[in-house]
Amino acid sequence: VVFEDNRHDITYDLDSEEGIQHLRDTPFVMEEGAKYKFAVFFRVNREIVSGLRFRNKVRRHVFSVSEEVVLGSYAPQSTTHEFLFPRHEWAEAPSGLMYRGTYQAECKVRRDPH
Repeated sequence: VVFEDNRHDITYDLDSEEGIQHLRDTPFVMEEGAKYKFAVFFRVNREIVSGLRFRNKVRRHVFSVSEEVVLGSYAPQSTTHEFLFPRHEWAEAPSGLMYRGTYQAECKVRRDPH
């Protein structure tokens, strides 16, 4: 997670099962009203990957918000690709007494089957 006001970014290494488990077990705290973006870094090794999509779903109790965006197609290369979501503006964390609490998020990068 990248923050607009240059506070310490939150990073997770998801190259291993241990890294994925660390993400599940280690929640992070985001201040009310903080402006942020998700940053995803990935590499394509052998074949062109077409139709990548990024989906972000955030839940709190029975309420959920889901957003999906097309990342596009990527060719193999030795350097890392970077994707920021949202692309143009900053997302803003909810603020106010009614929005305080614990949220669960699920982010997925997947290929479009079509």
